[in-house]
Amino acid sequence: MQKTRTECPTCCENGCEGRECNTASWDEILRSADILASLHEAMNQMEHPLTEVLDTDAGRLLRTYEKHTRELRTVRNYTRGRKNKSEFEKKEFLGLYPKFEERASEILESLREQEGKKKEGMGICHGDFNQHNIVFRSEYAAVISFDNICYDVQIGDLARFMRKILEKNNWNMGLGMEMIRAYSDKKQCLHMRQNSFICGLPIRKSSGRSRIITIMQIKRGDLGVI
Repeated sequence: MQKTRTECPTCCENGCEGRECNTASWDEILRSADILASLHEAMNQMEHPLTEVLDTDAGRLLRTYEKHTRELRTVRNYTRGRKNKSEFEKKEFLGLYPKFEERASEILESLREQEGKKKEGMGICHGDFNQHNIVFRSEYAAVISFDNICYDVQIGDLARFMRKILEKNNWNMGLGMEMIRAYSDKKQCLHMRQNSFICGLPIRKSSGRSRIITIMQIKRGDLGVI
């Protein structure tokens, strides 16, 4: 911790030279999943008192999904209320929507059943593990930016990483399965509930919500980034 000339406290971090994970390289993606498993194992060996000062909002995920489900319904109602619907909106969008809503309801119900119960796989999480926070060099790779470190279900780090990667790889399920294998080979095994978490989070946050909203933005001519 240092102070600037205006006496403002400033936190100085050590830099790490290299390049971020290449989202087109399966080798680097799978290596990153393996690194994440090693990171989780190392975090599990840390002193227990550290978990007492970390963010442990156990109901955050459920509240987030409830919010996204409401947003899904808002988009559906908006589309239904349009008087001059295109053929795409009538047949494709509204025709496929029930599948997204059904999947969202299943995940919400599963989260509500787990509420209040001891979660499997709890531990210290990176909180923002993605291709931008993995730095590759010729001799090693480093994980950076621990600003969102928290105490939660560790598999959530992998699920969010998978969502980021699969979005950029046309939702290649083969790649997704290889990422799970690369992670689970290091972690030995995954609990059934953790597998459900992996399946739910990528589908829930992107296929269900962002894609629908993106479609509506394109139809309105608004190409802003989600």
